Amino acid sequence: MFWVSRIFFESKGTRELVAESVWSLEDYGVQSLPEWSFTFTIFSSREPDCLKQISEKIMDEAIGWAEQRQLGIGGGYKISDGTGSQKSVFNFGLTITVDGHSISHQTAADLFAFLQSAVIDRGCAMHGGFAEFNG
Repeated sequence: MFWVSRIFFESKGTRELVAESVWSLEDYGVQSLPEWSFTFTIFSSREPDCLKQISEKIMDEAIGWAEQRQLGIGGGYKISDGTGSQKSVFNFGLTITVDGHSISHQTAADLFAFLQSAVIDRGCAMHGGFAEFNG
C-alpha cells in the first residue's frame, strides 16, 4: 500500500506544511505482483456533469498509461453526492496482460503519481492509494 499523509498548520490565512509521511508496501518486502489495487476518491465543488467529465478523463488517462506499458486496467468509478461537494470513488486494478509477468511496486507508484498530477491539474483534491490486490 502506498499512502501519503500531510499535516498543515493554518493561521491568519497562511498554510504551512508541518509534517509529511509516506508508507509503502515496498518497505515490507513487496516488490512485484501480477495486480495492484487502486482505491481513491477525488473531490470537487464543481457541477456533477463537470465531475463526471473529469472522472471519465482520469479513467481514460489511466487506461492509456497502462496500455502504453502493455498492462491492463479493470474497474471504474462511481460518483456520489457529499455535503457541499461532489466526489468520485475510484476502484480499479492495474493488471498484467501476459501470463507470468509481474508489475513492480515502482510501476504502480508511477501510475498513482501520474493520476495525482492529473487530478490536481483539473482543480480537484484526491485521497487514497494503492495496495496489493487481494482478489
